[in-house]
Amino acid sequence: MKPNTVEWLDFAKADLLGARVLSETQKLENLVSYHCHQAAEKALKAVLVEIGVDFPKTHDLGLLADLIRNNGTSVAEILPLLKEINPYSIATRYPGFETESSELPLLMDSAQSIFDYAVAVIEQRNSSTVDKNA
Repeated sequence: MKPNTVEWLDFAKADLLGARVLSETQKLENLVSYHCHQAAEKALKAVLVEIGVDFPKTHDLGLLADLIRNNGTSVAEILPLLKEINPYSIATRYPGFETESSELPLLMDSAQSIFDYAVAVIEQRNSSTVDKNA
């Protein structure tokens, strides 16, 4: 695994932890949903780093997923999750958007699933690379 991949995954893990901790306090729902989005975004960027694909500065999970798919890795299993989380990237940081506490379990589960997908893709890629070189 590339060192930059590890860094992206560590940042994604920190956002997952932040979301969990913040979810224990009322009135922080927007922060929780924002960190869920951030975890998903950073996990996808870890995949892109690992497969050697440059990506623009973006918070658009759909665009990141397209870059992954266009480079030969399926994203079908996480597309519904990405669509669920994508709206929480920017709107949650400004007045007028309120995340409901009832949304948090789904968002946190989705972020964790996207993270798990990224780890699995990276591990599979590394095991395939090792197998080819053995």
